Amino acid sequence: MWQPTIATAKPAAPLADRELRDTGQVDELVNDVMWVVWRNAGHFRGDAQVTTWVLGIATLKSHRVRQRRRRERELLEHPRMLPTDERAPEFDRDLEEGLAQLSSEHRDTLELTYYFGYSCAEVAALRGCPVGTVKTRLHYARRRLKQVLEQCVGYGEVS
Repeated sequence: MWQPTIATAKPAAPLADRELRDTGQVDELVNDVMWVVWRNAGHFRGDAQVTTWVLGIATLKSHRVRQRRRRERELLEHPRMLPTDERAPEFDRDLEEGLAQLSSEHRDTLELTYYFGYSCAEVAALRGCPVGTVKTRLHYARRRLKQVLEQCVGYGEVS
């Protein structure tokens, strides 16, 4: 079986540098790429060259970083979009408590999808499971989280 080495990630650095133009983010992206390559090396089918596979991962990750940057800029440029509710810490605490009540698989799937912005296919690749399993975990995690939040609020339904 093929084993990735540090040289495997070498092609990702120039691409990330060209796309992101931020040394700190380039280093972080290359580390993320290497982590994905390392975790999924056993699933590499050899349909393409390793370099092509690595560059595909790097391209996808750099696009996600740019999207995240754009969203952050938009929030800073439009402060009215920032949450201003004085009760936000209570809601954060309720959400943390709700997430803590989920199974580790459900919590992990929710965090990868909603917090880190990975697609279901990417989460499936990261976790080594079918896409349908990721979708099922998301369904049950959202349903359970809704129940927990309704209990925290103490009334009615959360929509």
